[in-house]
Amino acid sequence: MKNLKYFPFERNRYFYGKLLSVDDFSAEQRYMNDKRRLLNRFLYGTGVVCGMQVVEIDDVTISLEMGLALDFSGREIVVDRPVTKKLSSVEGFSKYAVTEEDRRDLYLCIAYDEKVEEPVYSVTRANSEQEEEFNKYVEGYHLYVTAEEPEKQGHRIADLYEVTQTVFQGDGIRILQTVPRYIKSGTSAKFTVIVEKTWQTKPIAFSYQLQLSGMEQLGGSTATVSFDENKNIPADRYYFTGEIRAKSVNRTEGFMELVSDSFLLTVGKDTKRDLIQGRFRVSIIDTDVEHAIINQYYRSAMEDIIRDSYEQPIYLARLKVIRAGDTYVIEKVENLPYKQYVWNNVLSQTMESMRLGQEKEVVRFAKVQQPKGEIPAKTVGDQLQIQTGNAIINLGAGGVPGQRFCSEEIVHGLGLGEVFISLALSGKVLDKEYNIFGNPDVFEDTGYPKLELAARTDEKRGSFVIGVKCLGQINRDRIQVSWMAVKDSAVQLMEKGERQLTIRPDIVNLQIREGHYFEAVSVGEIRKHIRWSVKEPEGGTIDDNGYYTAPSQSGVYEIIAQDMEDTSLTAMAFVIVRDVF
Repeated sequence: MKNLKYFPFERNRYFYGKLLSVDDFSAEQRYMNDKRRLLNRFLYGTGVVCGMQVVEIDDVTISLEMGLALDFSGREIVVDRPVTKKLSSVEGFSKYAVTEEDRRDLYLCIAYDEKVEEPVYSVTRANSEQEEEFNKYVEGYHLYVTAEEPEKQGHRIADLYEVTQTVFQGDGIRILQTVPRYIKSGTSAKFTVIVEKTWQTKPIAFSYQLQLSGMEQLGGSTATVSFDENKNIPADRYYFTGEIRAKSVNRTEGFMELVSDSFLLTVGKDTKRDLIQGRFRVSIIDTDVEHAIINQYYRSAMEDIIRDSYEQPIYLARLKVIRAGDTYVIEKVENLPYKQYVWNNVLSQTMESMRLGQEKEVVRFAKVQQPKGEIPAKTVGDQLQIQTGNAIINLGAGGVPGQRFCSEEIVHGLGLGEVFISLALSGKVLDKEYNIFGNPDVFEDTGYPKLELAARTDEKRGSFVIGVKCLGQINRDRIQVSWMAVKDSAVQLMEKGERQLTIRPDIVNLQIREGHYFEAVSVGEIRKHIRWSVKEPEGGTIDDNGYYTAPSQSGVYEIIAQDMEDTSLTAMAFVIVRDVF
């Protein structure tokens, strides 16, 4: 089954007097096998279904536990009994042992295999040199080690919502970057950088830049990624994240492009520059990301799976091996380094049932005791309004680490709109009253309840809810929270007063045929329904998302934005186009 070609499906048509040959019986098996493997591949995916854990027995021996997996062809791989082997006796180790490169990483792989067994006498081979044929195929597996990483990681669950590329590889170092496939317009998302060290033992540091299109970081069109191992706890792998924001454009493509000459790497005391290449495509959408993932999967799943006509083993474990001449020591075993596992229905139902159970037990809506009567808000100066109060949150029999409690809705009395809420844990310890803002663990004093406070406001209802998360064991039935609500009246007056529309940025320098995104803003809010235009007939073009393309001749051109919801709001910006900066 080298090319994974399932189609067309053909099965035998039986009738009286039909002469059955080897081809007919082979077609019968092929039809049933291909149907089952097709369903395996499309409904379940590729990877370990259960078991197949790799366990380190001692410094030179590993054990593969019983288990079931589905390979890239949809074929079942069954390990029906534990297998214990010295690493040196596993196929592929001898080739690894003679390499000059002192790498420590080895991968234990498993692949589908079948063998012929049960020799029988063949009538058709009578009087020939080989009178026997084999009566059965026995399905099994092929276990081996390799130092090569997979060319492809197959159809992982994560591939549906993120894209991972290698930024740099060399000197025993591998740097990968993971970017979301979809970002909702006007919202923020995180990208992840993964640093892996194989045989490199010296501390490393690096930095590189990303050129952003359709996205921004801190209002700029570039993002800088930097890492210094000396500032982290030593490990073989590091993860850190950065944040990007999609501009207010809809149904367009954003890009994160590696700036090729920006990569600076320090290994130990040696510093050098390397060229890097890569471009990440991000779809900026106006719908929920979950809907986009589902729609894309149903549109392209079959085409993607059928197109991938390659075979690849399942990478069961990454083995950290230390070599010294002809000897070796297994330092560490990491199971399923590329997350090749099948998320089956039993596991999904179990996790969903557990999640629902936790929500019932962990989150309690506690009664909040508030003073009777309405307290008038205090006014500070001409702008700030302040309201204060206390809430008693009942914990019942107490709380355990990780348990959460939520209050009922609290009306702060400052009306509708944006309000800032400050919370403090109040009480007494050794007859001394205290108010703690933030995490009580910061203080060395004992006796404070170990918990974390948060508030969630509802601007349309003029209310908020207090949330409590236990950071340690709490042996009391209630806690007291003091709260203060603050409202800036100037913000409300500005919202009610005359609005103005501005373009961000209001002036930009470009080369001919270069592009740039503009945004229209009113009272700090990015406006989405804007009619964009260029005043000069030959001054370039601008689309509905605010993406401007400069013309083929230099000059100064005027960009005009008009709010389609309130046509009285207009703004202008200027573009200076030059042949060469």
